[in-house]
Parts: sequence; C-alpha cells; structure tokens
Amino acid sequence: MDKGPMYTGPSSPVPPTSTRAQLIESGVLVDVPTLPLQTAGLPFPVGFTATAWAMYVGDQEGRLEVVLTEVGRTVAQMYPERESGVVSGLPMISGQPPRPRDQLHVEMHPGDQSEVVLTLLLPVDY
Repeated sequence: MDKGPMYTGPSSPVPPTSTRAQLIESGVLVDVPTLPLQTAGLPFPVGFTATAWAMYVGDQEGRLEVVLTEVGRTVAQMYPERESGVVSGLPMISGQPPRPRDQLHVEMHPGDQSEVVLTLLLPVDY
C-alpha cells in the first residue's frame, strides 16, 4: 500500500492523507475510551497502533490501566519540553522485558481538529 509523501513534523512521520478517525476506523489505531484515560490522569485522547495494542494490552483484564499509568508517568516527564518518549520499565503482555525494537513509544501530536493527541506505537510502526 502506497502511503504517499510523508509529513515529517517535530515528532514523527504522519501520512498526510489519513486522519486519526480514518486510522481508527480502518483498525490501524485502537482508540482508548475516555474513562480509562481519566482514571490514569491522561487529559489527551490516546490511540495505540494495532501492533502496540497486541504486544502491550491484548485482551488481558486490567492490563490497559497498568499500561496507561506508565504512559502517564512518561508523559509527565516529557511534557511540555518534548513531544515523544519511551515508556520504560513496562513488560510486554508476555511478561518479557521489551527489546529496543519492541519498546512502547509515546508521540504527542495534533489530532484531526488540531487538539493534542497521543499515539502509542512501536519503532516498527514508524
């Protein structure tokens, strides 16, 4: 699939023809419901890439809250000075520590309405 030219902003490349809503609708991004975000103290909409969701959340009961808590700590350390970070100390759902290629990254960028959104992804998702 040709993604066309990539916009290279301060944080990461983003296909200019796909909106966040379209990526969620197509299954590329998994949108996190508002209640878990509020519980974790995250004031921004959050989406996981499908690969990051599978490696870090999956269908494990209570796992989303654990991951979002760690994401919240990472965002608190990076915001507002940086727009990206790596969630450290968080094992994958397999229980194994992530290798560098499997580390969960947080990217802060404008959403469809120019609001701040977070995308959680793996290095292979760039």
